[in-house]
Amino acid sequence: MLVEPKDPAAIATIQREVEHLGYVALTDDQFVRKISRFYTFQTGLGTNILLMTVISFIVGLSISGQTFYTFILENLEKFGALKAIGAKNRELVGMILFQAGFTALTGYGLGVGLCVAAIGLARWRIPDYAALITPWNLALALVMVTVIAGVSSFIGVRKVLRIEPFDIFRG
Repeated sequence: MLVEPKDPAAIATIQREVEHLGYVALTDDQFVRKISRFYTFQTGLGTNILLMTVISFIVGLSISGQTFYTFILENLEKFGALKAIGAKNRELVGMILFQAGFTALTGYGLGVGLCVAAIGLARWRIPDYAALITPWNLALALVMVTVIAGVSSFIGVRKVLRIEPFDIFRG
C-alpha cells in the first residue's frame, strides 16, 4: 500500500499507526536501504562481490608487477648508462615513479571510460538498467590503482638501485 504524507512530520505518525496494525511502513530511502542490506548480508551476493574484487585486485597487482618488472629488466642497461654518466639514484627513482604513475593514471582513465561506455550501452539496450558510478567508487578504484602502481614500481626500483654501472659496461 502506498501512502503520500501531507508533510514530512506526518511520516512518524503514519509509521506508528501502521506498525500498530501489525505491518511495517517505510519511506523510499528506508525501503531501498532495507532491500540493499538484505541482498548484501542475507544472501551470498555481498560475499561474492567482495571475493571478485579481492581476486581482481590480486590478479591486477601480479600482472602489473610482472609487466613493470620486465620493463625494468629490459631497460637495465639504459638505467646503468644513466647512472654511469652521473644520474643520481633519486633521479632514477623519480623516472621510474613517473612512468608507473603515468601508466597507472592512463589505465585508470581507460578503465573508467570503458565502465561508463559499458553502462551506457547496457542502459541503451535495457532502459531500466540500474548501475551507478559514485565518487566513492571512483576514489576507491584510484586508491587501488595507486597501490598496485606503488608496489609494482617498488620491485623495479630495488633492482635499479642495486645496479652498478661497471657491471653494465663490463658485459
